[in-house]
Amino acid sequence: MALVFGGCYSWRESQVTETKKRGDVVRHALNEYRTKTGSFPKSLDALVPEYVKVIPQPTVGRRAWNYKAYLDNTGYLLSVALRSEREPELHAAETGEWVYHTK
Repeated sequence: MALVFGGCYSWRESQVTETKKRGDVVRHALNEYRTKTGSFPKSLDALVPEYVKVIPQPTVGRRAWNYKAYLDNTGYLLSVALRSEREPELHAAETGEWVYHTK
């Protein structure tokens, strides 16, 4: 029996775990890109194919990432693109962990 996260009718624990793993691949590529170039890319497409062969997409939400580099190049926002406002938020934290917020 799969656990369905509260407040969201379709996110299963296994899907969230897989999304975090895929997000960690993206985050690692972002950090490698910054180490090599001195800045974060303007889009995730810049990571392909040198840093990753393909951008691994989330298994929850719209199955796409929202990404934006900070203007001062100190970090970025990486989160799951949502299908509706009722879905929980899942985004990368500055600490390197994933933050999950139900609404």
